[in-house]
Order: sequence, then structure tokens, then C-alpha cells
Amino acid sequence: MTCGTRSREGFTLVEMLVVIGITSLFAALAIGYSHVGQNENALTVETAKVAEVMLQARQLALATYGGSAASGGTQNACAFGVLFDYTAGTYSLFAYEPVAPGTRCPSLANATAMGFGRNDAYIQPYAASSWQMPFSEGVGIVPPGNFPGVCTNAQGANGGAISAIMFYPPNPSMLVRYYTTAPGSLGAPQSASVVCLQTIDGKNATTITVNPEGQINF
Repeated sequence: MTCGTRSREGFTLVEMLVVIGITSLFAALAIGYSHVGQNENALTVETAKVAEVMLQARQLALATYGGSAASGGTQNACAFGVLFDYTAGTYSLFAYEPVAPGTRCPSLANATAMGFGRNDAYIQPYAASSWQMPFSEGVGIVPPGNFPGVCTNAQGANGGAISAIMFYPPNPSMLVRYYTTAPGSLGAPQSASVVCLQTIDGKNATTITVNPEGQINF
């Protein structure tokens, strides 16, 4: 009589649990790396978008030369700039306009001396589509110092972070307000200023640097 071999059908419960555990581990790792990659891509894209809006404000200021205060003209928009709201996580392209249409634009010295809070009557949205624009999902704005080696500035953790930037014709001159706990007035920067963007997981960051001459690099 021959002894036949007993065929094995299926897996044991332990084997199935091991396979499920390994599969779940790889799936979790894949999802994690996918999210990291998405955040990095979003950071790159958003950095370029913010820099483009800042460049747009500068170009708009250059285009207003014919009616600027420096040339003695009158017009609605005297200058253009960008506001950064660190709390809400938004940025806005704005026009710096006198209260009444046709009012003469203030001098650069007067524009510098004016308070520059969000309720300043001269600050008006350039367009609804470019007002209070949220940063991309997975990206946020942070003061320098939050990401050592990348988001740093010689003026200190808060001193070099831009909360508002304005380009005033005809050059155009650049005026900034730095990120502080209390809103301050616009002033001419003495050294490079920065906008620092970071992924929400805190693993990557980029900066947009603006020198006192208004050149934007990222």
C-alpha cells in the first residue's frame, strides 16, 4: 500500500496575519512618502506663485509712473504691494489708493510715516481673485527662525520676516513692514527681507528674498 502525500490547501491563520501585517506596513509607508512628496511639490509651486505675485506688484508700480506723486500727477492707485496674514495663512495683492478718486498721491515720506494696518483706508484689493488667497494645502507661512538653516535672517527671528511689502513709483522704491506682534509702519529696509514658506509637516522650507533694491529671488 502506497502512502500518498497530503496536499496543503490555503494558509494558516498565523500566516494570513503575517501577510496582512506586512501589506499594511508597506501601504502605510507608501502613503507617508506620497504625502511628503505632495507637500514638497506644493511648496515648490506655492513659492513660485507668491514670488510671481510680488513681482506683479512691482510691475504694476512701474506702470503707474505717469500718474505717481513723483511726477505730480493724480490717479486712483499710487502704489501696489502684497500683504501676508500669518494668522489666517493668506496673502493679498493690494493697491495703495487715496480715499477720494483723483486725490493727489502722498509723497514717499508721507507714505512711509503712515500706519500700515489692515484697516488702513488706502489699502484696497487690486482684484477679488487676488485678495486673501490661501496657501496651497500642505504649505504655510512662518517667521524666519522656525526652520534653522533655511528660514533664518540677520535681523532676528521676527525682524526680517515681511508682513507687508509695497512698491512706490517711480523707481519703484520698496517699503516693508516686518512681522511683529504689533503692526508697525512702513519703512525702507536696511538689509534683505524674506518670506518663509514651510510644509505643514515641518520637513521642508523655502524662502523668497527681497533685497533693498526690490530684487526678488527664490
